[in-house]
Amino acid sequence: MENPGHFSAEINSLLLGGDAEVDGDPLGHGEAPVFGIIPNTIDFGIASSAVAIARFCWRCVDHFWRGFRYRSRDCEKGNPMIPEAAGATPYGIFLLADAYLDAASLAAKEPRLYSQGPTRLLSYHAAELFLKTYMRSAGETIANLRDHGHDLHSMLTRAGELGLEVPPQIIAQADKMKRKNDYVRVRYVVVEEKSDISPASVLRFTTTIKQCVCKALNMDDQGVPKGEHWLGPVPSDYPGKI
Repeated sequence: MENPGHFSAEINSLLLGGDAEVDGDPLGHGEAPVFGIIPNTIDFGIASSAVAIARFCWRCVDHFWRGFRYRSRDCEKGNPMIPEAAGATPYGIFLLADAYLDAASLAAKEPRLYSQGPTRLLSYHAAELFLKTYMRSAGETIANLRDHGHDLHSMLTRAGELGLEVPPQIIAQADKMKRKNDYVRVRYVVVEEKSDISPASVLRFTTTIKQCVCKALNMDDQGVPKGEHWLGPVPSDYPGKI
């Protein structure tokens, strides 16, 4: 049986680290691949909660393991997914997004976290990945996805051009987040202010985006495709197209 850690490392290096390596240590942290995303989480405070970390790890492993049977045909033939290029499927990206949303929900319920930052940051990253799920399915290359950086407003605009429908308040909220530079600010804030966007608001924002993406791509609430795996033409950087 294959090791699910290999699959999670590929997705981690694909979407979480711009300087990620293809083999070995995908994020440059020295940890085992399946837990490659945890150092990023620890940086902003979840280290204070062993319970939240353990539950988060379990959800990640569970999500990635269930995603094995949806990998590309090239992977099934023994060829590894290609980080930063061909290997990302909409379902694979969705699984990672959903794991971050689960972690955000757990962090929101953890009384030992003194800061609201972890919940908001995990939620923002989940929203980014849900939007990239849709854009990838619509035919966007990995290079095009990465051009958006962490600009949720830019991603929503492009996803809308590709056909994603979201409520007007989601666009308005993304504009507010951009003006406050909240996706970046939340990583480093020490003193929280009453004017900060609340964790509950960001969770609702992300959950709404997830629901819109699931509806548009004909997925169930776990992200499993109920029909075609691709909304449009297969991206030009996908295996078999190169």
